Amino acid sequence: MGRLGKTARIFTENEIKEATENYDGSKKVGEGRYGIVYRGILEVGVTKDWHAIKMSKVKVQIDQKEITSPVDDQKQNTARTGDLKQITQQRFIKEMIALSQISHKNIVRFVGCCLDTAKPILVYEFMRKGNFYEHIYEKEGKEPLALARRLKIAADTAEALAFLHHDTGKQIIHCDVKTANILLDENWTAKLSGFGASRLGPEDENQISTLVHETVGYEDHEDLDSKSNTLTEKRDVYSFGVVLAELLTGLQPETNLAKVFVGLVEGGTLDKSLDEKIVEGHFNIVREAADLAKICLKPKEEERPSMKDVAKELNELVREMEQHPSGGGEADIPPSPKDTGNLGGSSASSASVGDTITSAE
Repeated sequence: MGRLGKTARIFTENEIKEATENYDGSKKVGEGRYGIVYRGILEVGVTKDWHAIKMSKVKVQIDQKEITSPVDDQKQNTARTGDLKQITQQRFIKEMIALSQISHKNIVRFVGCCLDTAKPILVYEFMRKGNFYEHIYEKEGKEPLALARRLKIAADTAEALAFLHHDTGKQIIHCDVKTANILLDENWTAKLSGFGASRLGPEDENQISTLVHETVGYEDHEDLDSKSNTLTEKRDVYSFGVVLAELLTGLQPETNLAKVFVGLVEGGTLDKSLDEKIVEGHFNIVREAADLAKICLKPKEEERPSMKDVAKELNELVREMEQHPSGGGEADIPPSPKDTGNLGGSSASSASVGDTITSAE
């Protein structure tokens, strides 16, 4: 199967229909802009288990040659604005290519695909605890996560991004880092998903397209306004900085969170926007994590750290919390004002439950 690799499975339409009970509504677990995600039991190898089955929302033709060509020959074509069919086709192809050629404990595992349907289907491992976004904002009864767990999830995600940026041979820039694309397994291990907008290998002159980071609140505005076609891994670093700001404050990203957060840190008022149940007396660690987020959000790319450095610092914070789970006598946090929702707004994030693999995108 060439680029799909030896471990990817090609499923028949009948297998997919049987697993989803003919796409029954009770099997639907998410819906995004480009796809609908179902859960179903599929046989892979000698075992049967739950899998996430993502179906395209539109009918597109994917030629097998498009997903078996070498990365160096894969053109990063610019999708025409408003051409949903072309955009969807490119996203599905990019996701298959990216996930079929990499393996990492913190990247969602691509299991296979079904291409003999009018709407192409991708199959992934099923992430039983949903996505990070749901737990930060306590969506659909998800339990709120303590600071230690949030930082461990962030460290896992940073490890995945560092791997993509530095250890894959052909650098991969994710281009859609957000809490809804961070999935959680039954052991709370974080796995990065949502590779439909990623950049594979050397970029060409058409690398900046309508596919690049369409989620409001996570984009680097200075980079978006730039006339340059240069795209670097520091775009992902900026988006990850927004993720860190989210997990510390619980504020929604589309409220210009990056600017608000940096202002809180620089003004020394971050403590007034923190929830006591998240901080748990670990304000020194919160300050270190906040300073790290602020550096990731630097306007100039060259001033941002690498994801390897970010992962290293986060892992150190996680170890510190493991050694001092009670807070180690750190200063008490003043009561939260309970009105931080004014910054976050009441509207749901554009990163909805449908963006999970749960990641329908």
